[in-house]
Amino acid sequence: MHWARRAALAALLAGSLALAACGGGGGSAPTSGDGGGSQGGTIKVGLLMPLTGQISQFGEQTSNGVKLAFQQKGSKVGNYTIDVVTEDDKNDEAEAVQRVQKLITEDQVVAVIGSVSSRISIPVSEVLEQASVVHISPTSTADALTPGKEFVFRACFYDSFQGRVMARFAREHLNAQTAAILYDITNPYSEGLYKSFEAAFKELGGQVVKVESYQKGDQEFRAQLTSIASTHPDVLFLPDYYNPVGLIAQQARQVGVEATLLGADGWDDSQVYELGGDAILNGYFSNHYSIEQDNPESKAFVEAYRQEYGQDPSALAALGYDAANLLMDAIQRVIDGGGDPTDPRQIRDALEKTEGFKGVTGTITFDENHNPVKDAVVLQTTQDGHKYVTTVSPQ
Repeated sequence: MHWARRAALAALLAGSLALAACGGGGGSAPTSGDGGGSQGGTIKVGLLMPLTGQISQFGEQTSNGVKLAFQQKGSKVGNYTIDVVTEDDKNDEAEAVQRVQKLITEDQVVAVIGSVSSRISIPVSEVLEQASVVHISPTSTADALTPGKEFVFRACFYDSFQGRVMARFAREHLNAQTAAILYDITNPYSEGLYKSFEAAFKELGGQVVKVESYQKGDQEFRAQLTSIASTHPDVLFLPDYYNPVGLIAQQARQVGVEATLLGADGWDDSQVYELGGDAILNGYFSNHYSIEQDNPESKAFVEAYRQEYGQDPSALAALGYDAANLLMDAIQRVIDGGGDPTDPRQIRDALEKTEGFKGVTGTITFDENHNPVKDAVVLQTTQDGHKYVTTVSPQ
């Protein structure tokens, strides 16, 4: 991030944290009785997503999953009605901080589901943590998101795990001896994946022969890719979203890179084929979920999503669905225990105790940093779309 933009965001974030300290979550409390969960009322939940901007496809998919989960429950948990307030963060840090501040102070939400990218969710998490409002990111995988925070959770695994998964896959499944990496230096998601992949690949006996970088918004990568081509790596790790990856794949083949392309969950969109063409085929990426998974939760979700939206769900849709259901499960347990489900701290306590929750993307138990412990899958890019290859368990 350019230094001036970073300074502006820091100033905005500082102001937001000061306001957040006076904010706090809410919702309408029970209208009578002792404040327990049996009385009913309204619980406001924020949905913060990039509905416009560079990764709006991801925002739409994740939002669809969240909305389907609430819809299936009739937007009710016990006697409480869930009122979802949606805000567009535009995949912009300053905009996201403003939108989440509005959710806290004006809408009085008890929890926020969002956002998609780590570079948005990290500053958002700091505001929500200061305000003591529950934060669940469905899809933000940067390691730095959750540690040390009481109110911040995620439904997805984190980048260190993804990087290790793909390093091990490259070494053990592809027998790769050498690797190169091209990553976005301005994106915590991309940088975190690069570092974990590099460390794991070396630990497993492989050699990282070249590391190159670019910045958000770049369209020209041939200079970096030409440097990479000169080292003749077995694999090229591209830890970014589908839109730059498609363009990078095309340019990589144009300058003579013959390596097998590897990536992470940011590749999970059909547009990666439109943007990458034949150049993206026969690559591999880690993901949270495959439509080919054979379990009751996944099958029921796929059928419901197809019926509602007329298309197959992506992993991001599945993670949005799991995030919403994790929140509703925690609220239900607060109600069952006679607590107040309009109190973010009680929801936080219930979420922290989540164990063995059967989600679409796996059976979820939170670790000490509020990260779910669950499996990853590796998918291959083919002419017929993403093809399931293998499942990798946490190690």
